[in-house]
Amino acid sequence: MSKNLFHKGRITPGPVGWTRIAAPLVIALVAVPLVLWMRGAEALLVAAAFIVLFTALAVREWMNQSLTFIVDPEGITVSRGGFWPARTWPAEEFRTVQIRRIPGDQVGTQVGGFGLRRGRVLRAQMSAIEEVDGLRRLTAVDERQDAECAVTKGGRIVEVVGHRGRSFLLSPVDPDAAAHTLAQVIRAKR
Repeated sequence: MSKNLFHKGRITPGPVGWTRIAAPLVIALVAVPLVLWMRGAEALLVAAAFIVLFTALAVREWMNQSLTFIVDPEGITVSRGGFWPARTWPAEEFRTVQIRRIPGDQVGTQVGGFGLRRGRVLRAQMSAIEEVDGLRRLTAVDERQDAECAVTKGGRIVEVVGHRGRSFLLSPVDPDAAAHTLAQVIRAKR
């Protein structure tokens, strides 16, 4: 097997993400005509402020739900909106990589939220974990563990179990390619 230590992937919004993106725009579509109905110069200023505010909220949510990431020998770098990179998750902290199956209706309870964030995730059951490239499958000792998450929907999630009880979760479009590249990075660091 060849060593491929680079992968660029995408994380797209799921149904909850699209709802979070659309909600501010729908609120603006309802609120702006109501404000304009008041008439007067103040109504125009308030309507303009509503448009700017709710559009900014929608863009912010889109940036948090529509992500790209790069896996390289340094680790994983996730970018909001595909252009605003967050802090790199260092490869030195990676212990193993596995595919974790999380049903779509349980993402909120198991991962604690959607989008790019830090949080505490529930321990995975061994039956919900797939091995990647012969690396050991691991679960946390505690019921909840600290994690860096870039999860926007359920299904097959890439989980990198780290040293010091921390995990890293991604919900990429192609979880197999991301997981295999991460396995190569972990082996190269050993």
